[in-house]
Amino acid sequence: LIPHIDATYRTIPQRESRVLQGFSMGGFGAVKTTAKYPHLFGTVISWDGALHTWETLSQRRADIAEDVFNNDKSYFAEYSPARWINENAKLLRNEVAVKLVVGELTDLNRELLRQLEAENIPVEYVETDCQHNLFCMMDRAAIP
Repeated sequence: LIPHIDATYRTIPQRESRVLQGFSMGGFGAVKTTAKYPHLFGTVISWDGALHTWETLSQRRADIAEDVFNNDKSYFAEYSPARWINENAKLLRNEVAVKLVVGELTDLNRELLRQLEAENIPVEYVETDCQHNLFCMMDRAAIP
């Protein structure tokens, strides 16, 4: 997909110029994808990411645990940002800018923040007074 985008659109076709971002479960996907493929992206921004562990997902969103992951913890692990952060910590530490902007999902994001800090991965972390509302967080978070 990336070669197609670079060939079709006016892009700066280098990893350093690629940003992946997402809101809520999209934040989960953005962090997971960037952590899994740090050689493709220079920056990731998660907006109040639903950065679940298996335990929080199965407790709070049992429907997703069942419908998406068939209640299989090992299947979830393949898609877990935590797994890929651990596996690719060196590349993430040296090559990717990470920003977490948090509204309502502070516990999930603080847990990911602890993991990133434990791996010595630099992260810009901003908690807002927003609910789970992208527009509110965008108003309150300074994005250069």
